[in-house]
Amino acid sequence: MPGPQDAGRQAAEGPGKPVSGRLLLVSVFLSGAVVMTFELVGSRLLAPFLGSGLVVWTSLIGVVLGALSLGYWIGGVMADARREADTFAGLLMGSGLLIALTALVSEPILGWGVPPGGVELHSVLVSLVLFAPASVVLGCVSPYATRLGMSGLKEAGRHIGTVYAVSTAGSILGTFAAGFFLIPLWGSTRLLFLVAGVQVLVALPFSSRRWMPLLALAVVLAALAWQDSRPPEPGLLLDTDTPYSRVRVVRSRDAQGRPLNLLVDSPAGAQAASYLDSDELVFDCLRAFRLVNHILPEPRRALLIGGGGFAWPRDFLGWNPWSQMDVVEIDPAMDEIARQFFRHRSDPRVRVFHEDGRVFLNRRPGPYDVVFMDAFGTSDTIPFQLTTVEALRRVSEALVPRGVVLANLLGSPEGRGAAFIRRQVASYRQVFPRVFLFQVDPRLGMTSLQNLTLLALKDARTPFPPGREPGQPEGVLRSVLRVRPDEPLTDDHAPVERLARRR
Repeated sequence: MPGPQDAGRQAAEGPGKPVSGRLLLVSVFLSGAVVMTFELVGSRLLAPFLGSGLVVWTSLIGVVLGALSLGYWIGGVMADARREADTFAGLLMGSGLLIALTALVSEPILGWGVPPGGVELHSVLVSLVLFAPASVVLGCVSPYATRLGMSGLKEAGRHIGTVYAVSTAGSILGTFAAGFFLIPLWGSTRLLFLVAGVQVLVALPFSSRRWMPLLALAVVLAALAWQDSRPPEPGLLLDTDTPYSRVRVVRSRDAQGRPLNLLVDSPAGAQAASYLDSDELVFDCLRAFRLVNHILPEPRRALLIGGGGFAWPRDFLGWNPWSQMDVVEIDPAMDEIARQFFRHRSDPRVRVFHEDGRVFLNRRPGPYDVVFMDAFGTSDTIPFQLTTVEALRRVSEALVPRGVVLANLLGSPEGRGAAFIRRQVASYRQVFPRVFLFQVDPRLGMTSLQNLTLLALKDARTPFPPGREPGQPEGVLRSVLRVRPDEPLTDDHAPVERLARRR
């Protein structure tokens, strides 16, 4: 009695050789791996234009699952209507070519921009255009392979279970291989062409016209060659996938025309910057951190969560040469990128830890005189696990009795954009007896999206310089702490991205 791996040998209806059950399972396994690789790479394609927050992931996963479901149904209908190996080969080739097409058109489509306040709908529409077509065809593969390999009903259950177990095993392999190795090694676009080529090659033993898969492979290779031959974006110095994000470094100029390098890993702007010929800080939000020296004249130990381009450690230690700083930067690739493009240099006073900031805090580090919070995700929001009351208690535990916290926030002091700011201030007030909020650029309106500096004191008796508001060496920060009381953020409920979208 034939088993599930050999059932296909008894004959496929239509022209062509009998179908090998083992080859069918190999094709299903690889297609499962391609599906998950395609989905993970999709998040990297979207990140520079839409971010990689919860809304974007929800849209991508929902669209891919919906398209796969449609493909399962279509594949089953097709298999019942006509069961032949050449049709199966066409499904494999078609899915591969559509994946290659996604790689070719993704950036022009994503470059259309996001309408104000419409990131949810826009991310769904973009995901539909880019990822639904290939996902539908990929969904057709498993049900068609199942029907193609069946010769009767006696062992149908075992055969169907084997096919879907093999498909799931392929998905597991694709998830770990893409996430741990392939995306950092190959990059997003090249990996899409790689899986497209694999999918096309898998069709070769099932096609009675061998030239067709070979022609499809030639098309994929030609598309890859054309993609590689395109001139780089003006000013683009680096476009790479790291273990945590897609990072782009571009050459630009400031308002005075001075050349600088910018690090871009999200749609809202630059996350790090450096002048080409100077260690001078580019961002005002980092200059605002110099406020610490007006409260603690000689801070000895400092912690920075969110290293970025490592501009702040360099500046802080220049002002405080007697100090030491621990820097927590989740992305290990940022060290080398900062050295190459942002004037980062090794310093024995700096220790770097490559891990999540909350995980680092949970180890009860310290004690520190000051903790700087400057971590942002690729959705331009602070990772939620660093905003909650529980996280801030860990920050407080890491401080000396008269320690200080300075945090860089993004929002507006008043109006719609203050939704996150109000709740973040409420979270700090749950832990620290004195909390202050300052505008980095007092020229901006109170309802404008901007960087704000939050100051929290562990000891209410810690004095400010007498007779004026806390200042920085370049001037005075304007206090804007007029936000109304609000509910603090907790590990159980911290809708940071939803609050931040109210801008």
